Amino acid sequence: MEPNKTTAPGILRAWDYDLEPKELLARATCLIEDCRALCDKIGALEGDQITFNNVLGELAEVERLFMNEKLYLKRAMYVSMNKELRDASSEASRMLDEFQVECGMRLDIFEKLQALEKMDTSSLSAEMKRFLEKLIRLRKRDGLHLSPEVQKQVKDLKNEINELSLKITTKGPIETKEETTNT
Repeated sequence: MEPNKTTAPGILRAWDYDLEPKELLARATCLIEDCRALCDKIGALEGDQITFNNVLGELAEVERLFMNEKLYLKRAMYVSMNKELRDASSEASRMLDEFQVECGMRLDIFEKLQALEKMDTSSLSAEMKRFLEKLIRLRKRDGLHLSPEVQKQVKDLKNEINELSLKITTKGPIETKEETTNT
């Protein structure tokens, strides 16, 4: 995103949300496509192409791009006076959360990270070592080292949690099945 001419130097965007709902959704879709292309590029690496820079550097860039834009697009859901923009922000948030789960559950990327873990990490900075450890730990928490059935269950549960979280954010508390039958 290009810096706005009305902002101070170094400020990447104005947080005034003068977007149309369609623009917000288009930006979310574009972000997903860009990040998916980078993830596909990482997933397609083979053999000698798997280097710390090609994998960790690209994943760091994906995370930076994704989180900066996601937080901007999601914030409108909380602060905008325009209901259509809040609704578009909620939809964008749902799309981005789904993509984040999909990207975090990619077995091809997990395999690249495991290959990096087996390499000599002495040339890495302490920050990049922690980043590699974090990425592997998060993917193991998601069950990527387990059977495909468990991976599917984890993915479904993560998507369900995201959906319920979004409902709570947009519509307030939700009654569970148990609460409905007890009252």
